[in-house]
Amino acid sequence: MSVTALSPEASPSDDKLVREWKAVRSRLHEAEHRLNSRYAQRKYDGESIDPQEVLRYLAKTYDRAAAMAVKTVTDHDAALGLPQRVEHLFEEIAEVVFTIVP
Repeated sequence: MSVTALSPEASPSDDKLVREWKAVRSRLHEAEHRLNSRYAQRKYDGESIDPQEVLRYLAKTYDRAAAMAVKTVTDHDAALGLPQRVEHLFEEIAEVVFTIVP
């Protein structure tokens, strides 16, 4: 099993990569909360959220997460496992997209 930036065997939290991951996760969570707030406000106002807005959010989330995942490659095993992790993320987002766009 390979050691990634987020595994327990990784270097301490002052590691540059761990700090970068924390920053990316923070931006993703902020974006999620903004989208949820807009959705809740529109629902309260009797409006529906624009599916294109949700799709843009999902695409940006995927891009940010995949770009950061590439930075976690520290050895041969991690490099071999990366496509599977990125594909899994894509499949999860695709499931959501297909519920929005029939």
